[in-house]
Order: sequence, then C-alpha cells, then structure tokens
Amino acid sequence: MRVRGRGATAEAAIRARLKKEAGLLEANPTPENVTVRQLSERWLSSAHASRWSSETTRSYTVALKNHVLPEIGAAKLGMLTAFDIQRVMDRVMRESSGKHVSVANRSRRVMHAMFGQAVAWGLLRFNPVASVRAVRLPSKEQAWWTREQALAFLEAAGKSPYAELFHAALTTGLRIGELLALRWQDVGNGVVTVRRSFSQSAPGKVQEHPKSARGRRDVPLPAELSAALEARRGDAGLVFGSRSGKMLNPSNVRRALRTYAVRAGVPVIRVHDLRRTYASLLAEAGYHPSVIQRLLGHSSPELALRVYTSVRESSVAGAVVSLGGSFGSNLHGQHSPEPDRMAGYGSSEKSEQAEESRRAPVAQLDRAGDS
Repeated sequence: MRVRGRGATAEAAIRARLKKEAGLLEANPTPENVTVRQLSERWLSSAHASRWSSETTRSYTVALKNHVLPEIGAAKLGMLTAFDIQRVMDRVMRESSGKHVSVANRSRRVMHAMFGQAVAWGLLRFNPVASVRAVRLPSKEQAWWTREQALAFLEAAGKSPYAELFHAALTTGLRIGELLALRWQDVGNGVVTVRRSFSQSAPGKVQEHPKSARGRRDVPLPAELSAALEARRGDAGLVFGSRSGKMLNPSNVRRALRTYAVRAGVPVIRVHDLRRTYASLLAEAGYHPSVIQRLLGHSSPELALRVYTSVRESSVAGAVVSLGGSFGSNLHGQHSPEPDRMAGYGSSEKSEQAEESRRAPVAQLDRAGDS
C-alpha cells in the first residue's frame, strides 16, 4: 500500500506521511513491514518496559542507539538473520579494537530480550539471537583475593575514610552500589537489610528497588564490623557517606581500591571483585550454593557458582572420594564420612539448616579476621 502525506512544505508532507505509516504499522504490524528501529521504539514504550528500573532502561536505550540501530535499524524483521546479529557484535569489537567485550555482549543481551518480545508478539517465529554466541576471552589471571590478601589490603587501608566500606564489601558481599546507598535504618542486630542501590540515572542517584525480588535481602554482619558501625551509629543518613553526609563518588572508591591494593602488595582487582572474593571464600569453605545465592541476592545458585565462585587448585587436589577398605571388600561397619555443609539440603531439618546458613558465613569470616 502506498502512503501519501500532504503539507504546506516538503518537510510537513514528509512528517504527515511518516505519521500515517506509523498508524498503519501500529494497526497491521507484520515482519515484512516492521523495521528493527520501529520494533525498538515500540518495545521501549511498552507496558513491559514500565517494570524496568531506570538504570535498565538507560542501559537498553544506550545499547540500541549506539550499537544496534546504526547497524541493523533499517532491516525488516522478516529478513533478519543470525548473521545480522553477529554484524552488530562484530561492529562493537571492531570499533573498540577488540577491547569492549562487555559492550558487545550487552548489545547481544538487549537484542535477545527485544527479539524475544517480538516472538511473543507474533512478529517473529524464532529469536535470531539464540544461535549467536556471546564473545569469550581467554581466562584471565586470578581476579579475587585469598583471605591473606584481603587481610593485607584492609591493614593497608588502615584508618582511611574507605576502610569500613571495603571491610563491609569483603565480609558481606554487597555490591558497591548497595553499600553506597545503605542507610542507618538498614543496619541493626548484626544484620544489614538491602533495600536500595546507587543508580546514576535514578532521582537522587538512589534506586529504591534492587534488581530482583531476591535483591532485597538480609545479610549477616561479621562481629567486628558490626561493633565498629554501632560505635558511630547515626539515626539517619548514609552509613558510608562522605564527611559532609553526601554519597561517595564511585570513581573515588575505585581509585582508593587501587591505591591500597598497591600499598598492600596484592593484585589490583575491580571493585566488583571484592564481591567475588567474598563468594569464592564461602565456596572454598564448603558452603552450599543456595547459601551463596541467597547472600548475593541472585535468582539461582547456578549463576552464583558460574559467575562468582572459583575453587583454588589446592581444593581440587584434595577432592578425593574414598569408600574405605580394599576394592571388593565388605564395607559394612565402615564409618560414614562427616556430612559436609552441602549434604541434606532440603530435608526435614531445613529450618535449622536455614538458620545455620544465615550465621555460618559470618563465623567463617570472623575467624579470618582473627588470624
């Protein structure tokens, strides 16, 4: 169907034509007449998008504007293939000389979500992103600290304004954004309740609702940190604010992390790797994946294991299953090995184990502080 537009000027006629086209597409969308750009506009303004946080909306919009639409914005949905998705990711890697792997993979995630919604709307029969793999890099060197390195870092941080913040990051696993937005009413009785997080695009730079339902959680505090916080407790305001009571600048936190890591002679890691250090130490100590999942605020234990936990080579070397006795002998009467913290999860003793899982990580990390 040919669409015409009328107007006093050429520009007015074009605007009128585009308005008519938009109306027709809204009423009769098909894979043959809807472009990726038009889909993105509909997706970003849908009721589905209203549930996103301001940070998620900003991230999706930036990825679409800077990386996806310049490459495939004019493509019709009916002609879209996995090759087009790969073009977007290749463009990001090419323009960044292969350095922006995270940006390429973020663009892939955005496209996967958007075209997944197009499948739900009946505009696509399948998601073209499903057959395109995320960019992988060779494994990096250790990106977390051992218990000894963490203690050396905290000693180097000493009495700095960031000492308690780093102590909390290493012993609670909270994201730095969650720690920066932490208020005194969120701390009490040896527990910190995660209610909000720093968000650059949110009003007042505070997002009241974490990423998911599990994001709002209670995390036990180690005894020494709990005592230090109680000694300077306030009735209101930020727990880790600046001297003027304002929120700390994340860039300053990153610089401080690097400064004290160099001073302590430990590997320089990212701020987010403080959280990985906490999770890795818990995993190494044998805590169940569901315990780590709950403390980190993740939706599944698989994600907690895959992203945040790493097992040291010494632990792998000692991972031997022994049945006792000689091969083929009568094993009756052999003592069973002591069940570890992963055994019996979900049994009739669930409530007792759940309480233990809430306290045990703190006890383990407390011992680290006494070593």
